[in-house]
Amino acid sequence: MFALEVTEEFEDWPERKNRERRWLNVKEALELCRYEWMQRALEEF
Repeated sequence: MFALEVTEEFEDWPERKNRERRWLNVKEALELCRYEWMQRALEEF
């Protein structure tokens, strides 16, 4: 999970077969967090 400012999105990218891309707002990301440290970081964001 990464907080990014996206300026362009490609249909194909080098890690496409290894990683899933999903766009979320902070609330949605919090609901998917598995780790407490990640939740704290998102809450501060």
